[in-house]
Amino acid sequence: MGGCPLGYGAAAAAEAPEEAEPPAKRARAAGGGAAGTAAAGAAAGAEAAARGDCYYGDYLRVERLLSCQAPRSSGAGTSGVPAHDELLFIITHQAYELWFKQILHELTWVHQSLGAEVVSEAEHLRVVQRLRRVVKILKLLVAQFEVLETMTPLDFMEFRGDLEGASGFQSVQFRKLEALLGVPHTAERSAAFDRRLTEADLAQVGAARETPSLVERVGAWLERTPGLDGGFDFFSKFEAATTAALKQQRDGVLAGVNTRPAKATSSLLAECAESEAAFRSIFDEGAHALL
Repeated sequence: MGGCPLGYGAAAAAEAPEEAEPPAKRARAAGGGAAGTAAAGAAAGAEAAARGDCYYGDYLRVERLLSCQAPRSSGAGTSGVPAHDELLFIITHQAYELWFKQILHELTWVHQSLGAEVVSEAEHLRVVQRLRRVVKILKLLVAQFEVLETMTPLDFMEFRGDLEGASGFQSVQFRKLEALLGVPHTAERSAAFDRRLTEADLAQVGAARETPSLVERVGAWLERTPGLDGGFDFFSKFEAATTAALKQQRDGVLAGVNTRPAKATSSLLAECAESEAAFRSIFDEGAHALL
């Protein structure tokens, strides 16, 4: 009973028309347990859609997203059924492409930001934040291989023949990412990769290569930085600083050689060598070509 706790106004309340219950509430009252909960959820979703509210599945295009996996394996092998692991293969690579899209989104913003005549301190912080985000995504992409590695070579061979020459080298987004980061484009790379692309895809990659790379943007931004000499050579400074840091890392390992097991020292020195080789490939075109 609504109104005054002592009952005054009860008559007026009794005469007032009863407010219609929303469909979700009626659904909960109509059925208990899981069935009632499911019905209430469906009714609530219908209410939200009717109001024009943003709905999870519509916003993320879930139905369309889940229809984008189209395995090609025919089941003509010994099992007589489509290859089970082809779906894993497709989803993994589609996930890579989605993350490539996000990386390009972040790096394009950084590229445009550093291309401005004046880059504010606040903008510097956003650049660093978004580059850190890219690093996190790249680490995630590396970790993603662990899932794909649960597929054995024999599992892969069940459907490899159905792919008809398709290859990860044909990833346009990855080629655009290389161009944006400033990976050198040589005749050898062109012969190895570009011939695998369609004319339309090659045009996209070509346009990306004509755009100044992120490395060039950083160099130009540093040249405009107040306090630096006009002849500032970013790459020479970067190489010298990197070489000194790597040497300090190796010297630190060698200085503690008597404080740890030989196996641990060997492992640490191997990590040093790996880091040195990785950075050498940035400055040595021959070393980069061997990657």
